[in-house]
Amino acid sequence: MTTRFLNKPDLPPFQGANTFFGLKIGNITNESDFGIIGIPMDFGSTFRTGQRFAPQKVRELSRIISGIDYFIREDIFKEFSVLDYGDINVVPGYIDKSLTLIQEHLQKVSRNVNLVQVGGDHLVTLPILRSLHNKFGKIELIHFDAHTDSWGSIYGSEFSHANWLRQAISENILSDVYQVAIRGSLYSKSDMNFQNEFGAKIYDMQEIRSKGFENVIKELNKSLKSERVYITVDIDAVDPAYAPGTGIPEPGGLSSWEIMTFFRLMNFKTLGMDLVEILPAYDFSDITSILGANLIFQYLSAQAKLKKT
Repeated sequence: MTTRFLNKPDLPPFQGANTFFGLKIGNITNESDFGIIGIPMDFGSTFRTGQRFAPQKVRELSRIISGIDYFIREDIFKEFSVLDYGDINVVPGYIDKSLTLIQEHLQKVSRNVNLVQVGGDHLVTLPILRSLHNKFGKIELIHFDAHTDSWGSIYGSEFSHANWLRQAISENILSDVYQVAIRGSLYSKSDMNFQNEFGAKIYDMQEIRSKGFENVIKELNKSLKSERVYITVDIDAVDPAYAPGTGIPEPGGLSSWEIMTFFRLMNFKTLGMDLVEILPAYDFSDITSILGANLIFQYLSAQAKLKKT
């Protein structure tokens, strides 16, 4: 089933309706091979806000991408059905209500659709994981981030982009967690205790530089135990030299080439992925949103290739 475009494929990217890759808009209940959906919520951010504008900005910049990744060589938009599912409605300023709305909306997506969610701050990953857990059981999580996101109450809140992972682990949603590109400062020496007790595997930047990132990718490819894998990408896993448009930039991260290489070398199927924490207001020449759009494209291309196997 081939993709139907809302805009003509040969239409210049500055013309026509603003959808991901120029794709047709679909209802969340429409069957497709792949779907892309925006979650414009940034109420869980603890510093800079404005991530709510990322879905529209990434949509805009995604339209400059042609149909085939140079390295993966999958004609995904011709060989598979891919739809833009629009945005999930949230209630500005109300975290609990918005988390419920996100989960309820995602519960309507077919189990057969491989879904890419574009946030929003990183708290949106919690209702995504809750929805997947209800459908598939415990999830293996690959978590790209500069920060561990496993603190307890922070600034008096148990629900923020800084502690969504702690919530997911506490709710017994996850079977295994692999964290990649960790390097952000801690509040205390005991901050890593929660992860260590759970048994999360952490590839911090020092280990990545010591081993080489391609060797880390090979380890991840071998480590996964099931096809119930989900990928969450906080754009601050990437060094702010390459992705300045984010809420809490941390120097010393992955290059844009390295994180793109992960998607090109991944050899495992997943249940989906999300891309979070892009903040267009702090971006420079849209380079963060352009990178984000390319990561989505490469993820779709890699999963399309694996879908044939």
